[in-house]
This record gives sequence, structure tokens and C-alpha cells, in this order.
Amino acid sequence: MWALALLVAASVVAPWKDDPGVILLHRQAGMAAPENTVPALEAAVGQGADGVEIDVRRTADGVFVLYHDDWLLQELGAGGRIEELTLAQALELDIGSRWGDQWAGLSVPLLVDVLSFCRANDLLIHLDIKTPGTYDQIMGLVDDEGCRDLVQVAGGHAPDDAHGVEVPWLGWNYLEGGEEDPSVMAEVVANAPEGPWRCWADDARSLVMALGREPWARDFVPYVSTADQVLADLPVPDRPVRTVDDLADPDPNVRERACTALAEHPDPAALRQLVDLAASDPDHQVRLEACWALGALGDPSAVPVLSELALCSAEDAEMPELAEIIYLKVASACALVRIGGEDAEGTIQRLAHSGEDLDPALAGLALAAYGGADVVPQIVALLSDAESGADVAGFVVPHLGRFGVSAAPAYLSALDIEGWPSRHCVFWLAQIGDEAIPEVEAFILDDTRSNASRRRAALALYWMSTPQAATTRDRLSRDGTPAPEVRDALVLPRPWAHDHDTEGD
Repeated sequence: MWALALLVAASVVAPWKDDPGVILLHRQAGMAAPENTVPALEAAVGQGADGVEIDVRRTADGVFVLYHDDWLLQELGAGGRIEELTLAQALELDIGSRWGDQWAGLSVPLLVDVLSFCRANDLLIHLDIKTPGTYDQIMGLVDDEGCRDLVQVAGGHAPDDAHGVEVPWLGWNYLEGGEEDPSVMAEVVANAPEGPWRCWADDARSLVMALGREPWARDFVPYVSTADQVLADLPVPDRPVRTVDDLADPDPNVRERACTALAEHPDPAALRQLVDLAASDPDHQVRLEACWALGALGDPSAVPVLSELALCSAEDAEMPELAEIIYLKVASACALVRIGGEDAEGTIQRLAHSGEDLDPALAGLALAAYGGADVVPQIVALLSDAESGADVAGFVVPHLGRFGVSAAPAYLSALDIEGWPSRHCVFWLAQIGDEAIPEVEAFILDDTRSNASRRRAALALYWMSTPQAATTRDRLSRDGTPAPEVRDALVLPRPWAHDHDTEGD
């Protein structure tokens, strides 16, 4: 009952809202800034959301931080997992660069600071607990920070009877999407129940416009980091330095940590042992970390064994063996892209055209995560495949931001694919800004594309907040496109988020 009372309390009249809805942002405002970062948290308040989902992991020295993925694949050159790093090591990760140069240098936020921020800004919390066995400890920290009343849902590695709110959903959530299109969200809100309801979204702006909220009237308390203080108070960890000799240790945990260390500090003397571990170590995690270390080492003599792993078949495997094979294929494919050269590139091409269901997506992921901007045409070709393009999009789209404006052709190709990747590409094209406008305009005018895809491109232009974007929208809406559904997207009411921009309209 306390949870229902909480939801009702969250929907009472406030200076900036008077509707009964509760908007929870999936990974905070992850379409406006990199997920699980301070800018994404602050943007959630600025967008007028009621709450945020946060992904929580525990470092090796017991500090809880925000980070989603099991691996550190997204942070170029890093092996292992957050759980294997000390706080000092985790804070050194650049978790922003893969989203674009403008986000370079962002570090993981501490849970204790996120809780303080949510308390100060009355943000509800959906806890997604990623590290097993940490629920009680996390909830103890929640209580210490006075945030128990804000935790609406606890999921992931949480008990089945953990917090949940029994109130109506809108019959819509972030998996179904539509938040990139204000007209869709206006219809959703028009059909919402009269009493309390909630929904998930990847971006709150269209919903907030439809609800008539005024987030600029909302009190805002900036995020305050205590990371330096927490780091200073931690004891210096007694973590042995791993060397090449540790690769032969009988303890698989020691071998794994040695591989992770060698991924960060490559040593040519480890080449032969790493190749052997990748090929045949009895411990799956050791094989994975050996692949990452080989990728960091960059020696072409590792290509044959990495190629064999990348091309191994997962078609007839069952869980959990299937997951292990796929992870191994990903690690080896990423290593091959990092090593480069004719033989490695040939393997990636064979993987992309192997005929197995996920292989094109795995090849695309490796290219997107570790390739240079010159691989974008290959990614576009993979996205354009009628049979595998949707799978490819799900794997590669989150990694394209690191290419900057060079990613625009890939984002535009993904607009042809129904599902969340194309919706996300609308926002990520908008983040590129003016540099992407010529390609976006050409796409809108390309009558060989479906009107649905062209409308998405028009929405990307809609979300750009520059004078050039405004001028382009105005010109195209007058005489640039004959398709009504495309033209309508160019003349939608301007969002409150742009009321104070410099478009001059």
C-alpha cells in the first residue's frame, strides 16, 4: 500500500505539473546525454520526468556506482567488468566518448551521490541491481540517504517481492516507443486513464508537452559529487600486480585477472600464452579476457586462433552454452578489428556473411565498437540487409556516436528499420546537429524511401535546436516534400525545451 500511496503522492499538484501521470525515464534522459551519467540525470529533471531508472554495480572495493553492461566493451581498450575494478580504476574510465566527442571524459557516478540528487530533486527511482547479492546492502544505503520513499521499483538481482507499484500502465512503454514523435505522445496522453498512471520512456519531452507540464518552473538542485572524498577515505587495496607468469597459475581467477591486466598494459612476452588461453583454457571467462588482451596487444600472429573463435558455430547450442559461445565470438571479433590487417578483415567479412543468425550483428558490433570511421560504409551495408538488418541495428546503433558526423549515414540507414534502434537514431541524429542537416535533408527528399522512414528523418530535424535547422524545416515544409506525413513532422508545435533557443522563430 505504501507504494500506491507514493505514486499518488507523486502525481499531486506541483508548481510545474498538475496531471496524475508518472513518467519514469529508462536509463535517465539517455536520448539527450549518455546513459547512467550526471548529464543524463540532470537532463531528466530538466525534461520534466518524475523518476529515473538507474543501473547499479559494486566495485571490487565495495563502492556502488552506476553502470549498465556486464562488460567494459563500450569503453575502448578496457577488459573485464566493473566488479573487478577498484573505485579508483572505475573513475578512470571514460564512459562518455563512445557517445561523441562532446561527452568525452565523463566518469561513473557514485550511487550515494545519485541518491542525494534524487532526494534533492524529488525524483522517483527504479533500481536495476546488476551485481548479484547486493540488494540488502544497496537498500541499507538507500535508507541511510533517506530515499526509501523514492524507490518505486527494485529489479534485476532483487527479491521477487521487492518494491513494485500496482497502478495502471498506459498500455505503452519504452519498448513500444514513440516518444520521438510528439503527435504519437499526444494521442497516448489523450487516451490515458483519469486516475494515477505510469509509463516508461527513453525521452520525456514529447510526453511532457502533451501533458502541459512546465519543467522550467521546477526547482533544480545540481548534482554534487563526493567521489574524491570517498576515494580518499578508502584504504589502499592490497591487489597484487599481475604478471605474465600469472597466466600459468592453476587458479582461473588469477589467470583471468592477469589477462585483464595485460589488456590494460599489453606485454609482447605474453603473446604465446594468451593465444593458448584463448584457444583452450577450461575456464570460459579466462578465454574471454585472453581475447581482449590479444586485441590490445595487436599482434597479427594471434589472428588464426581469433578467427577460429569468431567463426565457430553457435547455431545448435543451448543456454547457457549459447551465451558463452556468443560472448567468445564477440570478444574475438573485437580483437580482430583492433588488430586489423588483411587476414583479420577477411575474417570479419566471413563472419558478416556466414549465414548464421547473429553473425552479421556480431561483425557489425565489432566494427562499430573498435573500427575507424572508414568502417561506416560496411556498417551501412549490414544495416541495409533485409534479413539481418534489424539484428545488426540492435547491436551497432548504441556504438555509433563515437564516429561523430561520420555516423550519419548509418543512423539514416537504421531509420528504415522498425523498432527501438530507429527511434533512438532520431535523437542521436539530432545530437549531431548542423553537420548532419545536408544528409538528413537528402534523406527526407528521397522518394525511394518509405514515408515512415522519411518522417523519422524529419523528426530528427525537428529535435535540432539551431537556426540552420529551423530554416531547413521551414523551407522543406513549404516546398520540399509532397508527402503529408513527412511535412507534418516539420511543422509540429515547437517543444518547451526549445522555447529559449536561438532559432529566431
